[in-house]
Amino acid sequence: MKILQISDSLKQRFGVTSFLYNYNSSIDRSKVNFDYLIIDAENEIVSKLTEFGCKIFYMPKLSLFNIYEFIRFIDQFFKKTNYDIIHSHFYQIDAICSNLAFKNGIKYYISHSHNTKYSENKIRSIRNFFLSVPIKFMSTHFCACSEKAGNFLFGRKVLSIRKKKLYIIPNSIDYKKFYFDENIRKTIRKQYGIKNELVFGSVGSLKKQKNHIFMIKVFKLIIKRFPNSKLVFIGDGALREKLKKICIKLKIENHVIFTGTVKDTWNYYNMLDCFLFPSLFEGFGLSLLEAEINGLPCICSDKVPSEPFISKRAYKLSLYNSKKKWADISIEQANIGRNFEKVDNYFDISYQAKMLTNFYKGLMS
Repeated sequence: MKILQISDSLKQRFGVTSFLYNYNSSIDRSKVNFDYLIIDAENEIVSKLTEFGCKIFYMPKLSLFNIYEFIRFIDQFFKKTNYDIIHSHFYQIDAICSNLAFKNGIKYYISHSHNTKYSENKIRSIRNFFLSVPIKFMSTHFCACSEKAGNFLFGRKVLSIRKKKLYIIPNSIDYKKFYFDENIRKTIRKQYGIKNELVFGSVGSLKKQKNHIFMIKVFKLIIKRFPNSKLVFIGDGALREKLKKICIKLKIENHVIFTGTVKDTWNYYNMLDCFLFPSLFEGFGLSLLEAEINGLPCICSDKVPSEPFISKRAYKLSLYNSKKKWADISIEQANIGRNFEKVDNYFDISYQAKMLTNFYKGLMS
């Protein structure tokens, strides 16, 4: 089967990138061949995907000023290529792309939801809402990383009216990469000058959705009880300088570490004692799953979907709870330490890659 995956970007720690790369690295490529149609990407990701035998195609960015150019490009692209299925992770262009796919003889067009909010920006949210309306009636199949994400973008009512099933294809990981390793823990802690301190942290882009300011304020209360504690932000993003200024204002800058972008993210969970995840919204919550496989106690907001909660040490707290309560529970769990209970293999990529192959087969049978 020849499958075309459509995405706006392929970048490190970008949620859709993790989904696309993880599945491609584990799927049986004698049965499924993936190619990609994107706007931009990081060279390292492109190199890895081309090693798998994938072709990477680049499309122009859609705007009000190049609509006709964009339509011509997509139309010509589908005329020159021959795909069995289009699997899109870029719903903002699905109305145009699905129509042109059908015009050029492609029977199956999948729209995939990865989040529970249109955008952090109000104007973009309004725009994206209107762009999402046509796909509810044009796409042949609907997928999502969680039920919450699927119902958000497509709507239970629309799915019922169209008699369409929502297929849940969860974000999955290679469990083995994320197992706890004491030697790696010592190495990375030494790299950042950490000895026996309690270390709290998060993994992901530094953006509003992840609620880092709330995390910093919770950590300020943690320091009052454990003055040598550290807070580690693993990842990078637009809010980095703003967050640094807030840390300086609160006089905790010497306790907060910004690692920037790291290639071997899975190793960095080993340095933590407690994983903080107070997100304002999430489509799935991949980093929560990664932290659980590492054995970390995880303190999460109630905005995170239920699917990735696979450990008894993952706790949901409302963002309406006091910061003191967040701090108290975080300290308590960090002091208890890791949990190494056996978890179900449902989110292991080796299992889910087989499920995805069966899903594609089912469409064409």
